[in-house]
Amino acid sequence: MVRILDFGLATQADRDATTSLVQSDPQGTIAYMAPELLTGSSLRPISDVYAIGVIFYEMLTGTRPFSKLSGLPLAAALMQSNSDQWPWPDHLPFSLRQLVRLMTARQVDQRIASMQEVVVQCNYLAALDPPSLSSMSLDLKSLKLAALPDPRPREIDWQQWRKPIKRLALLAAVLLALFGVWYSQPYWKQISANLQPYSEAQEMQNGLQALAYADQQDRLDEAEQHFQKILSRSPEHAAATASLSLIYSFRYANAGQDTVWLQKAEANAQRALKLNDFLALGHIANAKVFSLRDQYSQALAELERGLALDPNSYLAWNLRIEVLIRAKRLDEALQLASQAAQRFPQERLFPEQLGQVYALQGNYKAALDAYDLSIKLKPDASSAYIASAQIMVKQNRVDDAVNILQAGLKLRSGAELATALGNVLFGRGDYVGAVAAFESAVSGDKGNPNDDVGWAKLADTLSWLPGRSEAANKAYDKARALLQIRLNQSPSNVDLLSRMALYAAKLGDNTESLSKLQRVIALAPDNPEVQFRAAVSYEILGKRNEALSALAKARHLGYSSKLIEAEPELLVLRRDPKYLQP
Repeated sequence: MVRILDFGLATQADRDATTSLVQSDPQGTIAYMAPELLTGSSLRPISDVYAIGVIFYEMLTGTRPFSKLSGLPLAAALMQSNSDQWPWPDHLPFSLRQLVRLMTARQVDQRIASMQEVVVQCNYLAALDPPSLSSMSLDLKSLKLAALPDPRPREIDWQQWRKPIKRLALLAAVLLALFGVWYSQPYWKQISANLQPYSEAQEMQNGLQALAYADQQDRLDEAEQHFQKILSRSPEHAAATASLSLIYSFRYANAGQDTVWLQKAEANAQRALKLNDFLALGHIANAKVFSLRDQYSQALAELERGLALDPNSYLAWNLRIEVLIRAKRLDEALQLASQAAQRFPQERLFPEQLGQVYALQGNYKAALDAYDLSIKLKPDASSAYIASAQIMVKQNRVDDAVNILQAGLKLRSGAELATALGNVLFGRGDYVGAVAAFESAVSGDKGNPNDDVGWAKLADTLSWLPGRSEAANKAYDKARALLQIRLNQSPSNVDLLSRMALYAAKLGDNTESLSKLQRVIALAPDNPEVQFRAAVSYEILGKRNEALSALAKARHLGYSSKLIEAEPELLVLRRDPKYLQP
């Protein structure tokens, strides 16, 4: 009789199946499925080793691991435990236990690599005579297994330490250890992280938790470290690849739409889908790329696929609302955000999106109430504080805007909140306070020292203070150097080019500024931001007619009059009769 064993590796490939939403998920008995399969990794032969190891365990102990659990609780238990923590009978020989442990190691790199090696190890066991095999005292020397250290405590002969020479050696070792502890103090946090046992499931969970704070650059960096750590060990991990795509999409949106980030996001989203087309996170990442390219129908279609695979994915709900907002379908966005806020009452993103829709509709009171709820849910997030402050500035409540940003900074320092505070203080004319805020935004311990925009804002503000021109030029130099790195990667990015032209003009490099202006205007003649920066650059370079022409185009293309009036470099130009003409 032939018996077919289910190792948890079968996959339902019929996308049109209508019997269940979970038909597209990996099929099989969870108890025998390797932990990496439960977190989205692709199928590999080493997963067979795990499944056979579980069967061995069941044969030796009479029960499966976590036999009282089923479904998601069972999957969580298998992903969060090591097989050496499973209950083992005391009479079972240590090396026999070790064989099963090596076959069922949660970390793939610690598991027996192939079934061929399992066969070799089993042959050693099979070579033993039956009495020895069934005996409670198995001959361990006859087994050639890669055994772990015996966990039983060993007795130490303390008599040997009474000898003078060994006492001196021990004293020297203690002194050396104490010196090492003192010297390594700045690196304790990193050392502690490196000593933690690697857990793929834990790294994935930590990465997704950090990704929920995508509005904060340092948390985005933290999330990337977790996902890269997974991929360094499992290069074909679909979920980590999809998460990396989302990180690159956020970097694109947060960093002036640098196309290099969007290209990386698209490449990783496509790779994730190729690795596992039935992973909801892959379709969500692909939808994010479509949304950033303003391809809203394709984005919504991908989100439908993602929600079919995982109806409770808050990331899919969040992105679906975002797409509707970007597509100006505000009524639909408002309805969906209200549903999501009820479905995910502890998630701060949905009240924040409600506030965003209310603000676009001009309902500022409702928007502030929604942002306040988001802050209460996650006080250490940044975006709700910043959005609330922007509404308060529109209402001429500048002091209230300053207060709410300072309240956010008391809970958590960060470049985003510090930059927002600097902008509000600058608009109020408090240049000393704005300088302090911008310095915090680019500091190494509280902000982001690699943000060229932050350094440029600091330089702009310093130029308004007497005796700070040298410091302003140094800040512009820093901004220019950081921007050049990004421009080398994206030489045709109009946002980067127009800013480089402006920085060059501020530093008196007329030749470079004019060269960059000529190129960027040719690339994007209908971009209002480009025309505005060109106007400021031309005015600094002493080319008033060109500045007036570029500014007229910026206004015609819809550039904000308030932003034009707030630009200090255009103060003299705005008094020119040609500017005042309708």
